[in-house]
Amino acid sequence: MIPELESAFLGHAPILEGFRQCVARGRLGSSYLFVGPPGVGKKTLALRLAQGLLCTNAASPVDPCQKCAECQRIRAESHPDVLVIERPRDRAFIPLELLVGDRDHRSTEGFCHWVSLSPQSNRYKIGIIDDADYLNTEGANSLLKTLEEPPSRSVLILIATSEQRQLPTIRSRCQIVRFGGLSEADLQRLLLQHGHCTSGEQAQLAAAAAEGSLEMAHYACDSDWSDMRDRTWRGLAGLPQSRWELVEHIQQYLDAAGSESSEKRRAVRNVLNWSVQFWRAALRNSQQNLATDSPSVLTEIVLSSTLRAETPDALSNCLERSIDGLAQIDNNVIVAGFIDAWVDDLALGR
Repeated sequence: MIPELESAFLGHAPILEGFRQCVARGRLGSSYLFVGPPGVGKKTLALRLAQGLLCTNAASPVDPCQKCAECQRIRAESHPDVLVIERPRDRAFIPLELLVGDRDHRSTEGFCHWVSLSPQSNRYKIGIIDDADYLNTEGANSLLKTLEEPPSRSVLILIATSEQRQLPTIRSRCQIVRFGGLSEADLQRLLLQHGHCTSGEQAQLAAAAAEGSLEMAHYACDSDWSDMRDRTWRGLAGLPQSRWELVEHIQQYLDAAGSESSEKRRAVRNVLNWSVQFWRAALRNSQQNLATDSPSVLTEIVLSSTLRAETPDALSNCLERSIDGLAQIDNNVIVAGFIDAWVDDLALGR
């Protein structure tokens, strides 16, 4: 079951309008790469586009009624002309057999074979690969012919968080659609609308901490998540003396995240996003310009620390190291050794 489709519009109306115009002019592409932060509505918008292309009562090809049988089957991910594949939780990558079939059925089963078949609806076949970040080289190469010579009346959408993690041959065969983060106002609205937060104040704090991601905003509604964030901020404020305590705290957080590589990477991204927030606030504070819209706990921690004595260059180094860390995580750096090296860099950078 997919999320509420209304969220596909929030923050991304220009993207949907672009698709509306492409369809109206008969220029809908065959292969797209949706790129943007996790939890901002990429898959939701992809499924809404599928609804619009197959809906029997659509006001326009990308404005589905969401009530007809076609729309309901897509909502339930059971439509014969819409296929979504993703990485199984127990696998590090999207298995090759999902793309081209197992050894005994190579090229007669799997995603690429399914795309080659005529649509049952006599309209479109829409194939969606959720989180193409987890395509390994063999899997990505298996898609090249399908992307280069797509069957008529097919639309392929690859969803990823990082454009750089895709092979150049994949990027060159797809039209790239870039998604930004949702605004804090949109996040607050969604959190309250779907019952993730019980008060406007809670929704405001969660949205401010979410870096534009609805997924992260959901986590931020949880008190344990907020405690982890606040402890991380205090550890950063205490560097270099708090170095060992901070590493231990982060390691405990990663252990609690689960054994899956993807879960640990998501946890590391949380830590790095918290760090980016912290160093930005510290840098503004050093310039006597601490933003009044910073989370109140962060403001308190920064103001009560000795960070004002640090030079702007030192604080900028820490901010840049944290931003670089996000890029390293996107490029599959080994998590086990990353935290120690990153915290050491922050301690030395000041």
